Amino acid sequence: MISCCRIVLFCSKNVKYALAVILWMFCSMAFAQKLSYSFKKKTLSEVLEKVGADNHVKIAFDAQLADNQLVSGYFKGISVDELIHAILSTGRFEMERIGPVCVVKPRKADDAAVASTLLTVKPTVELPRYKIWGTIVDQETGEKLPYAYIYTQDKKYSVTANAEGYFNLILPTAKPVTLCISYLGFEKKCVEVFPEIRSGMLSINLDRSNTVLNSVVVTQRQNYLVQIPSVAGKSTLNPRAASDVPSLNQLDFTSSLQMLPGIDATAESASNLSIRKSPASQTQILFDGFTLYHINHFLGQLSAFNTKAIKDIQIFKGGFDARYGGAASSIIEITGKSGNRYRSNFSIGADFLSADAFADIPIGKKFGLVIAARRSYTDVCQTSLYKDLFNKLREDIAETSTVDISSYNEKYTPEYYFYDLHSKLTYTPDSTQNLSLSVYGGKDNMDLLSRSKFLYLSEKSDINNYGIGFKWSKQVRDRYFFRASFGYSSYLLNFTHLNISRNVNLVEVARRYSALHNPLKDATAKVEYEYRFLPSAGIIAGTVLSNQTSTYSFKSYRSNQDNVLADVAKRVGSDGTSAAGYILLNTGKGWLKNFTPGLRLTYFSPTQKIYLEPRVQASVEVFKKLTLKAAGGRYLQFINSIPVPFIGDYASYWSVVNGDSLPVVKSNHFIAGFTYDATSRLQFDVETYLKKAQGLVSQKMVPVVRNGKYRLRQVTFYSSNDIIGVDLLAKYLYPKGQVALAYSLSKSTIFSKDLKSDNEYPADDDQRHEFKAFISNKLWRFNFSAAWIFGSGKPWDEIVLYSNLKPKLDYQRNERRINVYHRLDFSTSYEQKIGSTLLSVTASIFNLYDRDNETMRSYSFSSSALKDVSNGKSPLIYNDILGFRFTPSLYLNLTF
Repeated sequence: MISCCRIVLFCSKNVKYALAVILWMFCSMAFAQKLSYSFKKKTLSEVLEKVGADNHVKIAFDAQLADNQLVSGYFKGISVDELIHAILSTGRFEMERIGPVCVVKPRKADDAAVASTLLTVKPTVELPRYKIWGTIVDQETGEKLPYAYIYTQDKKYSVTANAEGYFNLILPTAKPVTLCISYLGFEKKCVEVFPEIRSGMLSINLDRSNTVLNSVVVTQRQNYLVQIPSVAGKSTLNPRAASDVPSLNQLDFTSSLQMLPGIDATAESASNLSIRKSPASQTQILFDGFTLYHINHFLGQLSAFNTKAIKDIQIFKGGFDARYGGAASSIIEITGKSGNRYRSNFSIGADFLSADAFADIPIGKKFGLVIAARRSYTDVCQTSLYKDLFNKLREDIAETSTVDISSYNEKYTPEYYFYDLHSKLTYTPDSTQNLSLSVYGGKDNMDLLSRSKFLYLSEKSDINNYGIGFKWSKQVRDRYFFRASFGYSSYLLNFTHLNISRNVNLVEVARRYSALHNPLKDATAKVEYEYRFLPSAGIIAGTVLSNQTSTYSFKSYRSNQDNVLADVAKRVGSDGTSAAGYILLNTGKGWLKNFTPGLRLTYFSPTQKIYLEPRVQASVEVFKKLTLKAAGGRYLQFINSIPVPFIGDYASYWSVVNGDSLPVVKSNHFIAGFTYDATSRLQFDVETYLKKAQGLVSQKMVPVVRNGKYRLRQVTFYSSNDIIGVDLLAKYLYPKGQVALAYSLSKSTIFSKDLKSDNEYPADDDQRHEFKAFISNKLWRFNFSAAWIFGSGKPWDEIVLYSNLKPKLDYQRNERRINVYHRLDFSTSYEQKIGSTLLSVTASIFNLYDRDNETMRSYSFSSSALKDVSNGKSPLIYNDILGFRFTPSLYLNLTF
């Protein structure tokens, strides 16, 4: 006979400590077949747990005592009772059956000795007696929610769900407890859990945050922008809030990302995503287990990610823990949607550049499929927005030309298209495990050709970016969690530029040719294991095996009349395998919100060295509303993006480092700050940081004079980078909207011994002040939002040369500053239900007051440098790269 069991508490006659029931299971009659087990140095607790779970038997025992006895040997019995008696026969325990429960207790002869031992030895740690394990789920779709925050109502115990939405919280008491769950974009929820009725894994559903717009008809979701957890350097971005931030493309999450302090919003480029003034190449983009090396479309103007397919975005601006490796500055971890478990939903949309489609389809009860596809139609139809985008990029073409091409009054409108595809298949065989296969593909293709009697200009680029990731996660038991993943990504850039100019006699007077070929492949396998051994502590350990292969081929040829200015050809192949292991302790209780020391060890094959990366995070609740936080550690990067001069926006290539000509990038992070919750709606967050990076490489063309002729020589510079700054964020949430104010004060300095003029100068990304203000408000079916961005001037290099083209002694690199930057963006969105279909319309205006903003100032050498210098004229041609002027955009979307 099978009966439903409940948690049983047993108290021994002579033992004062409460007995904790470890298993939750069904009780059954003895099996007719013979049972047999083999154990080797297992604790009695583990043995009894396994026997009980395998045979659906309730077993009550004292966990403290059972953990002190090891079991080894081969045991068998016709019934479960005989099997347990055989297991206990070699120790000091015996079994007594009380109804459906098998009670394991010390033998009577040993009671006094056991009690004496317990009284003389004071326990030094908490005894885990009550385990809560489960998942946090989106009530509307059934998707698990990663990184949800779970805490007891008295805030003494807390835990953060992992990337798959599972959590494990162990409490020292079996009393009823109230758990509260917080997740960005969802209503906070508190549930009461009772030990007497809890059965197995919990599943807690969260409702999305809603704002009532009309008391009778409409309820609209409220999308708050960002959540600041009590972990230094970390932020959680709400991908659903992307459409609320004014942007050229409503599917682009980088616009909302740039509203955070410390993330540059004045470059107007998704490709130049500088976080805390570090180069964009030092930020690792993780998407469902694989790394993507190209994150933009349209030469950096648009993001290559579709927010319709994104569930969660975690930003680590520095100080991240030992689980992450391969990034010297920061991490952006993106989790794709796993699919709606209850019903299908579809959407189609279009703006002035592209059209997109989205499908979310449950397949049976255990499979979910998500597909999001987008393609531009700019190769067929070219809108005003497309022309505005390309006109901004014409400065790059002018910079790479041999002469002033504007004098020819040519129309340089290329044939261009892009597409991206996200697809994810998820399989959930049961409530304890999850398997997913995620695929990403993206492509950019541009073909520009312009001909005249005097000028020939051809430019072609082809960028391919693909990735595939497999993940398997399983909650093995209430204390154990296992995760395995494999990711593969490939990146390919092919770029050529040919520019020829002729004189009035149609004789070629100048030629410029540049070509860059850069394929990259990345394969990474990872296994991770998590164990919660105390109510407030757990260990996470894992191993990672990774291989990157890259090839770089670069050609640059420049001539003027009979003078060859530059003739460079270089081809380099590189390959590297790294094997890493990491371990970290994650603990927190009461006023100690988080303490995570960790260590990462990496062996890198090109250098044949083992690298040590110690790291630590800590946060302390000083009083109820104030939390202090800090983080620090060492971070290494084994693949780097090397700048290449004079080929426009494709001005870098990826290469695996070798430790010699391309050193390993090393960075030390130090972060300290606090979070102050003034009210339930008003929050302040302040972080100061220091980053010291070594192993930076750049390549530049420098002028030399040989045999009376002017030439350009490619030179490699090695440098280090010190960055110090402070980020401030204030956010206020109210029922119909939100306000966020962000300010950054920073200084970024480059140190290089390769420069003879000076060895310390401002970095190209150095920007002392940046201020951002964002506000959104919902009114009826409309949502209005505005963002104002201000940035002080960035450095530009005014080079002063002698007649032999050597820098003058008083020349200081990056001494000058471009003008200050500021702009106002505005957007409004509208939603209307049409039957079962939801119509969404979003209109945005970028740079509302139409300001001319310089984003950078670059230079090139004239073709007659020696003559210019002898005539007292600068041989440098400076070019101002301007941002977007007044640029409207419109996005329409239908969801059904």
